[in-house]
Amino acid sequence: MVNATTGAVTKTYSNIPSNSVVKDISTDDTGFYTGHEGSGGGVFDGRIGLRLSDFTEKWRDRCLGATQYVLPYEGVLYSSSHGHDCSTELEFPDGKRNFLLAQPTNHEGAAPAPVDGFVRGPGKLGWHPTANDGIGEGIGPRVMSVAEKNDVKYMWVGGEFTLINGKAQQGLTRFASTGDVGAPTTPVASASSVKPGEAQVRWRTSYDADDSKLTYRIYRNGSATPAATVTASSLEWERPQASWNDTTVKAGQSYTYRVTATDAAGNTSALSATTSVTVPTSVQSYPNQVRTDGADLYWRYDDAVSPYVADSSVSGNRSGIQVNAPALKQSPGAVSGSTAMGFNGTSQQVHSDRRQTVGNFTIETWFKTNTTRGGKLIGFGNNTTRNSGSFDRQIYMTNTGRLVFGVHNGSTRTVSTGLFETYNDNKWHHVVGTQGPSGITLYVDGQNKGSLNATSTAAYAGYWHVGGDNLSGWPTRPTSNFFAGQLDETAVYPSALTQAQVKNHFDLAKAPTDTVSAVKTTEDTYVNQGAPSTTYGTSTSLAVRGSGSLYESYLRFNLPAAPSGQVLKSASLQIKTTTQTGAGTADTVKVVPVTGNWTGAGTAFNSKPTLGTTPLGSIAGVPDGSAVHNVELDTTALSAVLGSSYSLGLTSTGTDPLWIWSSEATAAEGTPQLVLTFGAK
Repeated sequence: MVNATTGAVTKTYSNIPSNSVVKDISTDDTGFYTGHEGSGGGVFDGRIGLRLSDFTEKWRDRCLGATQYVLPYEGVLYSSSHGHDCSTELEFPDGKRNFLLAQPTNHEGAAPAPVDGFVRGPGKLGWHPTANDGIGEGIGPRVMSVAEKNDVKYMWVGGEFTLINGKAQQGLTRFASTGDVGAPTTPVASASSVKPGEAQVRWRTSYDADDSKLTYRIYRNGSATPAATVTASSLEWERPQASWNDTTVKAGQSYTYRVTATDAAGNTSALSATTSVTVPTSVQSYPNQVRTDGADLYWRYDDAVSPYVADSSVSGNRSGIQVNAPALKQSPGAVSGSTAMGFNGTSQQVHSDRRQTVGNFTIETWFKTNTTRGGKLIGFGNNTTRNSGSFDRQIYMTNTGRLVFGVHNGSTRTVSTGLFETYNDNKWHHVVGTQGPSGITLYVDGQNKGSLNATSTAAYAGYWHVGGDNLSGWPTRPTSNFFAGQLDETAVYPSALTQAQVKNHFDLAKAPTDTVSAVKTTEDTYVNQGAPSTTYGTSTSLAVRGSGSLYESYLRFNLPAAPSGQVLKSASLQIKTTTQTGAGTADTVKVVPVTGNWTGAGTAFNSKPTLGTTPLGSIAGVPDGSAVHNVELDTTALSAVLGSSYSLGLTSTGTDPLWIWSSEATAAEGTPQLVLTFGAK
């Protein structure tokens, strides 16, 4: 810094490495900003924000990938670079190049505490045009400027590129302020419930190239009105899970959910695929205890689609990303009612979607394998799809099937099972590693296998990995970094579990849990008093009305027998009203047994079957609008007919008709079904 009049030096900055040069300086009323480029070890390639009042440093963004230009504009610092590693900023690891970035000129609220003598830069914003290296030096964009014409503002970008947002555009491009018209990506949703009265709906946050903060709407049972609205932030390289707990659900009933994402301009994604959940009639012991004991990452591997792995923890924001398509829905899992994930031992893994730092911890997973090449079951590392350069807090298997748990705190510290204690016997086993004030401990199948006075670990930010990552330099290193076998019920805790807690988890996994069967109709129809000879066996809808022109509907189900040692604990009929105007009813609709014979093709009003007089259940005041509804049924009556073909009738005494989808309809969740919950006697 020099005096503008005399040229005298007023301030120098000795904390910029000598192998880095200043490529650009820009200023506005929020401060002045520098962009840097360097080469060699210890390079500084990022940006610095400085105060105009005394020229001191506000923050330093140490992302790697030479910054060519900085442009502060309306509170945002835009920059051109080829940023490829923002690990120091707790953002993306070394990998893909990001050529155009944006971040606030100042921290929102209090700035974070200094790290290595520097205050970390403000986090990146959701403005993310894509470019490429170009055809010369491979640097990318080099200059930026804002101009205005006819009230439209244009950001011009020039430099070394041949593609912008995937389209041919060489050397010069512009971005206009004429409005955001791109919708966010469609959320990937799932739902689960481990106890009566609560269902967790969760989804991987969407990506939008123009916005980091998105609004999500959750729709239940096909309703057009959202049951909840949630706001969450995401970036291309960080799309953590968002979640919402539905506390209005009833035990034994089934619910469906869909989610949309909307950006600040009002652009809305498509509805997510429908996800469904049945609320148990009693607490599911194992998953409920994992949540109660404080897991802040809990992957149950019940996912049906790639590449998202749902987080079932209470906080519900540490989802995982599948790499190279591990096998889904492997059954049976380690815990009754849950499936596992299969790994090939050569390239497949799951990593967490949010970079974090770790202090005291517990890692826990179930595994089943017969591999003789070993591999990593679970661990922490500073990269995602590339081999991590920093890695520890890990459990791995040797070629002979022994288990090793360890940390790195200047040297590698490990605990392992005995020479003849091997676990590659193709049976499910439970393994836990903890670190706390007393050091590290390894548990297998509820038993303490050894401890070590290692109370610290290397300090770095990273991601949790399951199924593979670097093992270079660790003792009895196996042939493969990757695990071949099945994994289930992976959990991470921010503290060391006690031996009693670990043993309790192992024991609870053997406890019986409820099972749920969703039984769709095999045949359905309705009759119409106004057309007494007409059959409706191929109609896409069913009708119920008591007077005027009577309608009755009939549903046939093939009921399963109760599983061995279990009884029917709850039952409900799930139906969905159609999209026609007035599909709901103000009247009471009863569900009764059908005592006469009938077929869809041959049943008309003149030949309708006899209905029982004792209702199995009823529903009153179904609102208009296409939505799913549940009718709780008499479990005693249904228990007596399990294992048989059984028919139900829908009848009413009122004048307001109910219209619902039949099994012939293609509407999502439209087919009538029974939801049966079986549990221990």
